[in-house]
Order: sequence, then C-alpha cells, then structure tokens
Amino acid sequence: TVELAATKRSAIMRIKYMPGTGARELRLYNTSELNGQVDATGSVTLVGSSKSASVFTRPESMNHHFVITLKFESGSPSLASLQVDRRRSMVSWTEEAPEGSTVVLHIGTSFISSNQAILNLDREVSGLSLEQIHKDGRQEWNKLLSRVSVEGDSHQSHDEVVELKTMLYTSLYRSLLFPRQLGELNEAGKEIHYSPYAEKGGVFEGPSSTDSGFWDVYRTVYPMLHLIYPDLVGRALEGWVNALREDPDGMLVQWSSPGRVGSMVGSMGEVTLAEGIVNGVLRGKSAEDAFAYIKRSALTEAKNGRSYMGDYLKYGYVPEAKKRADTVALTLNYCLSDWAGAQAAKVMGDMETAEILEERSKNWQKIFDDKKQFFRAKETNGRFKPVFDEFAWMGPYTEGGPWQYRFYVPHQPALLRAAYEVAGEAPSGRSQMCEKLLAMMKAPSTAHLRWKIHETVEMQKHAWGQYAHNNQPVHHVLYMMAHAGCPLEGQKWLTHALRSQYGPDGFAGDEDNGEMTSWYILSGIGLYALAPSSGNYQLGAPPLFGSV
Repeated sequence: TVELAATKRSAIMRIKYMPGTGARELRLYNTSELNGQVDATGSVTLVGSSKSASVFTRPESMNHHFVITLKFESGSPSLASLQVDRRRSMVSWTEEAPEGSTVVLHIGTSFISSNQAILNLDREVSGLSLEQIHKDGRQEWNKLLSRVSVEGDSHQSHDEVVELKTMLYTSLYRSLLFPRQLGELNEAGKEIHYSPYAEKGGVFEGPSSTDSGFWDVYRTVYPMLHLIYPDLVGRALEGWVNALREDPDGMLVQWSSPGRVGSMVGSMGEVTLAEGIVNGVLRGKSAEDAFAYIKRSALTEAKNGRSYMGDYLKYGYVPEAKKRADTVALTLNYCLSDWAGAQAAKVMGDMETAEILEERSKNWQKIFDDKKQFFRAKETNGRFKPVFDEFAWMGPYTEGGPWQYRFYVPHQPALLRAAYEVAGEAPSGRSQMCEKLLAMMKAPSTAHLRWKIHETVEMQKHAWGQYAHNNQPVHHVLYMMAHAGCPLEGQKWLTHALRSQYGPDGFAGDEDNGEMTSWYILSGIGLYALAPSSGNYQLGAPPLFGSV
C-alpha cells in the first residue's frame, strides 16, 4: 500500500510492502544529476533534479529540484545491502526486505535549487508525521471551501442536497487548483521564485503565477476568485504582473504551463488584468505596470502581442488571408479586450486611451452580417467571404462555428440586440435576439468539418441544439437572454445546464484550468460576471440551494 500527504512544496510518502511482493528497489523516473548516500543509521538521502515537462512546455533553463530521505520504518534490510544506483536512479537492497516492512520517504521540492528544496522540506515537514500533514491539509482545504456556506430548503430531499453540495465543493476544490503559484520562501522568510518568463530564467523577488489559459479562464475563474477569494486573486494577479515585468518584451504569456504554450487565440490576459485594476485589487505600481501592458498590447504591434494587430488597426477587424484561421474569433476577442482596457483606462485616469478603446470595442459591428444575422469572415476588400455555412466549424471560428460565436458580445448586449432588430419585430412579439437565442437551443446539433474534434463530439453527446456547454465560447450565452428580453427563458436553460452538464460522474466537456467548475460555482449561487472588468455581477437563475 502507498500513502501520501503533501504540503505546498513537500510531502511524506509511506510504502508498506505486502506479503509475497519481494520488492527490493525504489526507482525514480525522469531524473538527472542524482546523488545519494546511505548513513550509519540506514537512512538514504537522494538529491537530484528533473527536466520532465507536461504535454506542453517548460523553459530549457528550468529544473525541478528535489531532495528525498528514505528510511525503513520497520522490517529494515541490513545496512550493507542498501545501495544507491545513480545511473539507473534507484535505491536497492540486495537482500529481500522482511514481509510487512515499511519505507517512509520525506520529499522536498523546489524550482530554485536543491538547497532551497532542503529548506522547503525542513520548514514544511520536519518533525511532522504523515497523519499530521494529512490533518493539516484537510483543515486548510476546509477553511477555503467553507467560505461558501449553503443549505437546502424544505422542498429538497436530503439526498439531493448532499449531491448538490458534493458537486459545489468539488467544483470549488478544482477551481482553486489554478492558477498555480511558483513562490518559495528563502532563509529570511522572503518570497522568491524562479522565473519561467525571463529570457535566461533566474531568481526574482515576489510571487509568480503559472498554469492559466486566459482564453478560457477570463470568463469565470477570475470573476469567481474576485467574488469569493479576493486575497487569493490578489496574489495571483501580482504574480502575473511580475511575469510581464520579467518577460523580455514586457508581454503577458497568454497560456503558460509554465513555458509559452502558444495555444488558443486573442489576448484575454488583458481582460483579467483590467478586471484587477477595476476591482481595486491591483494598485499603485502594480496597477501602473499592468495598465502599461494593456496599452502596449492594445495599441501597438508588439512582439508576442496580438496576432495580426496591424490588420486589426488598419481594417477594424482581422481579415481573411491565406493560411490564416480564427479571424472572426480574434476580432470578437479583441473587441472585448478593447472594452476591458477602456474600463481600466477610466480607473487610471487615461481618458484618451479609454475613448479610443471604447470606440474600437464596437468593431464587432463590422463583421456582423445584417442579412444572415451571424458574425462572418471578411476579406480586405470589406466583403464577406462568399461561401457561408452556419454549421461549419473551425476556419474563422476557434473551437466552434457561427452559432457558438453568434452572441459573442458580452460587453455590449444592448447594441447587439439593436443589431438584430434591423430585421424587424419577430412574429412572436419577442425580440429578434431572443428568437435567435431560442433557436440556438433547438437547432440540430450539426457540425460540418473535415475531421472530428472532441468539442463537436461532446456537444452532440452531452449538450443540446447548438448550445455547446462542453466548451467555453458559449458560457455567457444563457445570460444574454435577460438582455434580449426573455429572462425567464434564460433562467430555465441555466437551471437545465446546471443539472444536466455536471454530475457525480463528471462534466460535459473541457474543464480547462478550472473554468468549467467556476461557471458552475457562480451560476449555482445565482451570479455571473457577463463582462469581466465591468465590476458587476448579473443575477441568473435562482440558486441551487435554499440559502447561500
């Protein structure tokens, strides 16, 4: 059996060998520069590092340093039989350990150095048992989760309330895993970090954040943190400001893991930093540096900034071109980023920039087809791309199609409604925008593309109509119904999404750095930030619980 209890940077692992296993080694995989020794008491100390990375990237200079002390708690083999094999990264013993023997490993880690790993181990684990660390971890998580307190009402059964609470607190746990923090405390107790953003790496002061794909998480993760965990979001945003300070071009990595992933589109980190400024979480020098980045990204053709920015500035939209994709998605994302930047500019007292970005935030009107009533790809001559298929995925649309981007103006819903009204009043008496939203709920779940991607499969399997809750682009759509004049329909479908797209067996689709669960948390308590960086939360469906 294997037991593990962890702190932020260290852990204790206990391995008990069952009768008949005959195990004679412990091997470490994906390690380099391993050094080890056995002392007179039979305790083994291993010091090394690993360059192993996730499916994405890490900077070449970045290492994961570790120190491990290994000791038999019971049933120890003879001292002479214990050996450290550096070449094969393993500890072995030539004689079989007695049945029922137990090995305990104390593990310290660091992105800075092996000495820092030793310091982390001593500070976080020294003198504690596995059981105590496990208990302390439970208490820390309970403190975080208990910031949201819910109770059922008289109409709900005990089993229903238990299931809903399980879903809510599981979602909170998953959402709080991101963004991850790289900070460590030096000998003086001062926070430092190894930077994956600096050109040659290096150790810097203060917090540092990683593992956030802003295209996904700007929608719900940071609005949820602002609402429930302002202390945690403040630390995270300070970490991102440090990241752009350390970047050689002064730009924010739009998806770090912890290297530059280069995945997804837009510059949605601008929205997240603008939200921090508007909400008063980023202040002083941090707010100034964050706003300077927003201006640099929104107003210039910066290296590692907005893609095709020159064309966006020239035409007011990202035009179609050979071997160019995501043009509609980019334009709509840039409009939202412009609007968010305008809100930050107002707070910072830069009214000239606010006016420029506020006006530019309406550029979505340039790619809205009044006749088809969809957002469509445009060419440099100002004409829409001639061939249009409302069910065609990808191409100008990121991980979706025309339907998934049909209402992608969360910052200006009233203007979008007005754009739909060009076609006149619908026979039902409802607004045209409301009619189109309801049509989305009932349309066939058709997706035309050359090859299947998991987002289309999940939509057709779990969602309904063209409302693909399994992926991020539609997560604001049901809240747009209130602005289209059909709020009760919006509440109906919100309740349906909460009860059908989440459950004890999993979610309908992409979790992506806590975004799917953050949508559930916010919507489950009846609130949603339709336009992050507005400083406002919109009422949604009645909360899942009698009291929140």
